[in-house]
Amino acid sequence: MTFSHGDYAKNPLVRDAEGIAAGLYRRALAHHPDERAYLGLGILLQKAGRPKEAAELLSEGIKKHPESRQLRECRAESLMKDFTVTSYQLSVISKNFVYIRLVDSD
Repeated sequence: MTFSHGDYAKNPLVRDAEGIAAGLYRRALAHHPDERAYLGLGILLQKAGRPKEAAELLSEGIKKHPESRQLRECRAESLMKDFTVTSYQLSVISKNFVYIRLVDSD
C-alpha cells in the first residue's frame, strides 16, 4: 500500500502513484488473492468514482477472505456510493454480520 497510502503516495517525484499502485495490486491479485491487495485496489476504485467496480472486486475478496471486516466495510461504502443499497436496509458487516434496519424518511 506504499504507492497508494504510504511514503511514495505523497512524494512529488513519483508520478501517477495511484496508477502505479493499481497496477501493482492487480499484478499481486493475478498471483495470489491477497487481502490487502483487494482492499487497496477497492479503495482506489472508490476514489476514482467507480464504486460498482469496487464493490464487485471487494465481493470477490470477501469470498477469499470471509473473515475480513475491512473488506466488508469497504464494500458497504462502495454500495452506498453506488446507491445499490436501499434506504430500508443497509447491511453493516462486522465480524458477526450485524444488520441495521434504517427508517425511511419519506
